[in-house]
Amino acid sequence: MNRRRITRGGAALVPVVIFLAVYSVYWPADVPLIGPDSPSYVDFHAIRTGGYPFFLNVLKLIFIDRSHYVIAQYTLYALSVLLFAWQLLKTERNLLFCSIVEVGLLANWEVNRYHFSLSPRRCFSA
Repeated sequence: MNRRRITRGGAALVPVVIFLAVYSVYWPADVPLIGPDSPSYVDFHAIRTGGYPFFLNVLKLIFIDRSHYVIAQYTLYALSVLLFAWQLLKTERNLLFCSIVEVGLLANWEVNRYHFSLSPRRCFSA
């Protein structure tokens, strides 16, 4: 029983690994890194709440180039989808249904294109 649970949980990990592998290689050219409101978040302006600017300042300690911040954003999204999939698998106990929902979330281009620019909407999708 416990071995089966581990196997099913590992199966939920496969779409996330594929998502991270694809998006670590593929960078869309049509999505700008800096949007119209991005500088106010990056520079920690007083008109913004502190959550996303704090997140960006933590990333500044890890990454030198701002273009690498997107790695953290889509990794955060992938991990949140994985946690959601594990909870869905735990409650529904249907691996096929869980996989369909997980792939649907990870393959949604409308959401995924937001991970490649600096804006708090990107983290809220996670």
